[in-house]
Amino acid sequence: MTESPSGHRSFLVREICEPEENSLRVVIVETTTLPDPEPMPDLPLLARPVVILDETPSLELLWPDCVAYAVENESYAALSASAGPVSPSLPMLRRCTASAYLDYLARATFASEAYPGPLTHWIVITLRHVVNVVSVDAPRPRWLTEPRAYPIC
Repeated sequence: MTESPSGHRSFLVREICEPEENSLRVVIVETTTLPDPEPMPDLPLLARPVVILDETPSLELLWPDCVAYAVENESYAALSASAGPVSPSLPMLRRCTASAYLDYLARATFASEAYPGPLTHWIVITLRHVVNVVSVDAPRPRWLTEPRAYPIC
C-alpha cells in the first residue's frame, strides 16, 4: 500500500464515480483544522473549522471490478467488528471478510465465491461518509500530488 505523506488522520470524500463499467473510483482528501477557534452560527460555541488546504494531496482508491457499493452518512454507520485497518499508512481503509453488507449481497445478488470469487468488504471511513465497497480484488491506491490535478469522471 502507499504511504500517507503527511500523517493526517481525517479525510473527506472529494469524488465518487464509475470511470469504466463496473469499476469504482473514490477520491478522498486529507483535512486539517485551523488553529484559531471561530464562533459557530446560532450556537454559543467556538470551534476550529475543518479545511482542505490547496497543497494537500488527494488519495485515489480504484476498484477495477466492483460488485457493489453503498455510501452512508457517517453519523449512522455501524462498523463491523471484524473491520480491521488495512495498514497504518491508510487508516481510513478497512477490510472485512464477514459483514452485514456481505450477508445482504449474498441474499440480494448471485455473486458468490464461485463467481466472481471470494468477496471482500472494503470500508472507506471519512468525516462525513462511510463508503462500502465489495469486490474480489483490493483497491489500487494512488496519491495524487498535484493540487486538484485529477480527472473528473
